[in-house]
Amino acid sequence: MLEKFRSDRVNLVLFFSICVAGFLMRLACTTGLIGSDDLAYAHFARLIAGFQYVPESIHYALRFGLTIPQAVIYRLLGVHEWTTFVLPLLASAASVPLLMIVGARLVGPRAALLAGVLLASFTVSLRYATILVPEPVTGFYILLALLLYLESDSRRPLLLALSAGLILGLAYLTKESAAFVGLAVFLDAVLRRKWSAACCMAGGALAIVAIEHAYYLAATGDLLFRMHAMKIHEQSAMVLGANQNLSYRLIKSYPRMMLIPSRDFGVHSIFVAIALLSLLRWRPPRAQLLLLWATVPLLYLNFGSSSLTHFTALPVADRYIEFIYVPLFVLVGAVLDHSMERRPWSARPILACVAMVVAGGLWCGYATRQSGWRINDVAILRQIANNVRQKQINTVRFVGDSDGRWKEEMEILAPSLRIVSGSAEADLAIGPDATGLPSSVSISGTGEKSLR
Repeated sequence: MLEKFRSDRVNLVLFFSICVAGFLMRLACTTGLIGSDDLAYAHFARLIAGFQYVPESIHYALRFGLTIPQAVIYRLLGVHEWTTFVLPLLASAASVPLLMIVGARLVGPRAALLAGVLLASFTVSLRYATILVPEPVTGFYILLALLLYLESDSRRPLLLALSAGLILGLAYLTKESAAFVGLAVFLDAVLRRKWSAACCMAGGALAIVAIEHAYYLAATGDLLFRMHAMKIHEQSAMVLGANQNLSYRLIKSYPRMMLIPSRDFGVHSIFVAIALLSLLRWRPPRAQLLLLWATVPLLYLNFGSSSLTHFTALPVADRYIEFIYVPLFVLVGAVLDHSMERRPWSARPILACVAMVVAGGLWCGYATRQSGWRINDVAILRQIANNVRQKQINTVRFVGDSDGRWKEEMEILAPSLRIVSGSAEADLAIGPDATGLPSSVSISGTGEKSLR
């Protein structure tokens, strides 16, 4: 798989250095539990690990490409905070070498190394690499599928194309918008007149979808269970909020997010936009695949509907568009490499600009770690969990935890702690303080003592 890099020892050393740097940068920007979507995915993964899962009409429950691997980790290693984010961490870190291998096959090793540097330092990737959300895992599946698709050009075309389709199906089961990456790859195969590869990929992806719906039919008696669950999701506050001002949502939301420098995206977007303007004068040989890979899912995410019967705009979030940057980084790497090859004097200024972009991405990723969502609640509960272990407290009771969120967080932060319900006796009580944040009081021993 590393043939393109083995021919040059310097490139090989750079390849492994970028891989290690990408992993270390993700560790430096660790966030962990955020008390939001990750709790839902962890909940269903724990049900699967305990063989207690039944389909529920909520989209979190149907993203098996994330919850099943997470359930395997829980089953093998137990429920802890680190086992809750190790899957996205490994997937995000592994995406860096995968991108460089894919990029080397498309645009050459030097361009691929530049693309790897950009992904390794991309703020969105750094921020979500240690949070249990679908995007890091989806990105890994997509890159693995693209690698198999490219390999099918030279050997075992039918088997590898079928495997690529199966993995694209898994990507769809992780995040529904990944289906449009599959559509982009299918269009590339058709435009290149690779009819057998196109059919095999489509067959593999449809096989995953067929298995999924066969399961729904067997488990619930409803063949269209996913569609009915998504209709319920359309009534959520997030979706309804995205549809309140459609003109802004469809025209300005993502462009503003992507093009205006911020701590969420760093300056990667500006760098990408400037470099991509060079495509008007020169395009790498496989630009078609890269452009389709970025454009087709972006058009859906920006203008698409979550309903087939009426228009319902999709919610907006920085992590939703993370995987469309991957092919753009490859294109940028190709443009920069081409410029340095034609104008050797430009190498130092270009590499200096890349270094500044990388430094900006790392700073933004570090600055945004452990921020937003319900991080304050989690930080307090994490401190309480540490005190619980030190004081060897065995039982806890939650008061005023109406949605059960604190209880679920504590089950991950302190899995050995026994949580009792109602008015049962406990060594520790946790409830809201005057500001609504969790606060704890030890009620064992000779008297009450705050553990916060």
